[in-house]
Amino acid sequence: MGIGPWDVSQVILTHLHTDHAGGLGHVVGSKTWVHEDELKRAQGLMGRLNGYLPHRWPKWWQPEPLQFRDRAIGQFSQSAAISANEEILVVPTPGHTRAHVSVLVQGSPAILLAGDTSYSQSLLVADVVDGVSPDEEVSRQTLGLIRELARLQPLVYLPSHDLDSQSRLEGGITL
Repeated sequence: MGIGPWDVSQVILTHLHTDHAGGLGHVVGSKTWVHEDELKRAQGLMGRLNGYLPHRWPKWWQPEPLQFRDRAIGQFSQSAAISANEEILVVPTPGHTRAHVSVLVQGSPAILLAGDTSYSQSLLVADVVDGVSPDEEVSRQTLGLIRELARLQPLVYLPSHDLDSQSRLEGGITL
């Protein structure tokens, strides 16, 4: 796509499982954002037992904690602004992990970089909780919030592991 690590100034981690945080060594000098609770849960032996590999993170890595405030976006009661114009927001989307987040890029259509809220759009639509989820009911509530957001505004839904995410993004195909 013509984008190199040097072109990335900020990184937002939806969660810290190694398939999402494993490339941190490539973004030297970038500001990285992570939910503070996610960082705490990933530490120590319990972190490793829960699928985190903090011993593989770069020693120099110093993430910025996301600061949520009570600013509603659709049915999401909190958000964290990443850009000064609030075009890029982070919303809490617990389920896959207790402190999982998603990135909402405002626009028409809006784009939701959804991490592992579901593994595909079809599973979101079918209200199927898939993969790892410490609390299935929390996951189901998050899926409902995302569907409600899509009802309120045109939304391109981009979960990380969905093979159709790229074509939906390129085509502006909304949920």
